[in-house]
Amino acid sequence: MPTEHPKATLLGARSMEFFRRWGITDRIYDAALPPDNHYFITFSTRLAGRELYRVTSPSIRETIQRPPPLPS
Repeated sequence: MPTEHPKATLLGARSMEFFRRWGITDRIYDAALPPDNHYFITFSTRLAGRELYRVTSPSIRETIQRPPPLPS
């Protein structure tokens, strides 16, 4: 259901570290966007202003399934 004000859709890596430690990762993902939906991060002049740039983010499923980065 749409809300009057936008809500955050991203969780930082540090937050996810705590969620994993507390054993609630599945509950977090269950309450998130559908796992196959891509979403956009947009940069605008203001909340309802002109869009400056848009980034397409991977779906939650793609993020979960991606291989870990190689050590540098």
